Order: sequence, then C-alpha cells, then structure tokens
Amino acid sequence: MQGSKPNVAKKPAKNRQASSRERRIALQEDVDELKKQLRHEENIHRALERAFSRPLGALPRLPPYLPRTVSNSSSLHTVPIQIPLVFQVQ
Repeated sequence: MQGSKPNVAKKPAKNRQASSRERRIALQEDVDELKKQLRHEENIHRALERAFSRPLGALPRLPPYLPRTVSNSSSLHTVPIQIPLVFQVQ
C-alpha cells in the first residue's frame, strides 16, 4: 500500500471552489452596490447642472433626492460645492 495516495487532495479543491464562488458572489454584490451609488451620484450631478444652468431669475426646482446640504439651502449660492468657472476672453 505504499504506492496508493490518500484522497485528501479532493477536499481542499472543493473548499477552494466554494471559497472562490463566495468571493465572486461578494464581489458581484459590491459591484451592484457601487452601480447603485453611481446612478444616485449621476442623478445628483444632473440635477445640480440643471439648477446652475437655469436662466437668471428663474427659481430652481430641486428634486427630493438631493442631500440636505443642497436641498435645504435657501439660495444655490450657499451650496458647499466647487464649480469651475470658465471665462472666455474676446
């Protein structure tokens, strides 16, 4: 019985497969959560772009999903974000 190998090697392979599957599932859940966060951030970005590109004197319509620091401010000039200003020299 010196030439026979024990069947110990099969269990770690199954454990590796299960571990790999669990990691893949966890990564997919992370990706799904990050995609959800990205969609939310893109919605906020679009809403702020619309608010800042409105004609002078027009009242902004801020959607309810904006963070409180944006939607509770009485004037958009007090929003704590940085917006790059582009000036054209003629």
